[in-house]
Amino acid sequence: MFTARLLSRIGDHLAKVAIAILVYDRTGSTALAATTYALTFLPWLVGTPLLSAVGDRFPRRSVLVWCDVIRALLVLAMALPGLPTVGLLGLLGVVSLLAPPSDSTWSALLADVLSGDRYVVGSALSNVSSQLAQVVGFSLGGLLVALLRPRGVLVFDAATFLVSALLLRGLVQARPVEAAAHAGDHGRWREGPRLVAREPILRFLVLLAWVTAAFAIAPEGLAVAVVRQHGGSAVDVGLLTAAQPIGVVVGMPSLRIKGLYLAVATLAAQFFVDWAVLRIPYFTNNSSSGSVSVPSLSVAGLSIDSPARKYLFCLAFLCVFALLAKNLVRGHIGREWMAIRDMDVAAEVIGIRPVYAKLTAFAVSSFIVGVSGGLWAFVYLGSWEPAAFSIDRSFQLLFMVIIGGLGSIMGSFFGAAFIVVLPILLDNMPQWFGIPLDTAMASHLTFMIFGTLIVFFLIVEPLGLARLWSTAKEKLRLWPFPH
Repeated sequence: MFTARLLSRIGDHLAKVAIAILVYDRTGSTALAATTYALTFLPWLVGTPLLSAVGDRFPRRSVLVWCDVIRALLVLAMALPGLPTVGLLGLLGVVSLLAPPSDSTWSALLADVLSGDRYVVGSALSNVSSQLAQVVGFSLGGLLVALLRPRGVLVFDAATFLVSALLLRGLVQARPVEAAAHAGDHGRWREGPRLVAREPILRFLVLLAWVTAAFAIAPEGLAVAVVRQHGGSAVDVGLLTAAQPIGVVVGMPSLRIKGLYLAVATLAAQFFVDWAVLRIPYFTNNSSSGSVSVPSLSVAGLSIDSPARKYLFCLAFLCVFALLAKNLVRGHIGREWMAIRDMDVAAEVIGIRPVYAKLTAFAVSSFIVGVSGGLWAFVYLGSWEPAAFSIDRSFQLLFMVIIGGLGSIMGSFFGAAFIVVLPILLDNMPQWFGIPLDTAMASHLTFMIFGTLIVFFLIVEPLGLARLWSTAKEKLRLWPFPH
């Protein structure tokens, strides 16, 4: 079942990449290429309410087999030479229209085959396989387009659907329909939209899901045009469209852990990123030196070339993100984060969703760190290379948070000052006090004193420098009358 499902989903994503590249190469239109990608999602608005109940009216194995067979025939028709672009888009819409009944029937069949804890494991495996199918489909789609051209990929796509149908027909046991469809069942699809229209919270959640999906899908729809306009190949298109599912697949295991283990788990992805950047020329813009430089920077016509202007530019971002983080911590999202941090089991009991809370924390922190990395590379250093983001830099960021204080905005500033400013002070102290020390000895003493202070602060105040700052403020507020 899972193999057939994986092949079917891979076929879906292969078709998206191949047809988007084919349409853009034919027309050169960014709008048509994005429309091609959007057509694979629009049929869900019709297919979900009208066709999802097909699996309850007919034998589920037969529904899955026929959906795969029909999609294979339609994809083969799309591979015919001379087919106009309008006909290609129409066939793509029909192929996408068969995805909702196939997915809903497969979910229902999974519940029939597995029960209890096995169903929970199977459902989780289904989610992982869906993301894996995106990664393989998009990446393999770009590679196959480069090797077989778009029409050859469509033939290969049709073959995946046929193999999926053969696996389902030969290895999945046929099960009869549990209950006959009632005459009035065709109107039940209206109950869902009516319920959403009556409840404000449901309307908000549906709108939020649409907006989130729009921001997630829009980059994939523009990937073909962006890569082609920059002279990229079909393989580059596949890698760019696979970026999001790769992040999901890598990040999903991190949802099972917490605390410092969660922070360390994110460091593991850095080794993969370093390997990819060093070996895939696309990420360094095919530069022979492995670095990407920025000749000049300007914002609103104002050149950012002097150290003072660079400092003020970065300071503006710092103030905005500090204010944003402060308000987030004060709101309900920040309270959910703190509840998960303190005790995830208790937080789940009171209605907080751990997966949602962790994903939002990952999303916000990834956005802030991504902007910080861009400022570090292109504003401060003036160029980008893998060595600028070594594992030492990641450990410095981790130590900043631990020493400054977990869960504290002010602690981030204290931790950064401790990591960055203190070594500078220790390096210059011998010169200020006239102590004769050679450069090597001064450097070794700096590391020794710096490490000793880190251990001291972690032992004396595990909650970080932010806690010491709060205690000092409280004592100064009561001084000289502590009673």
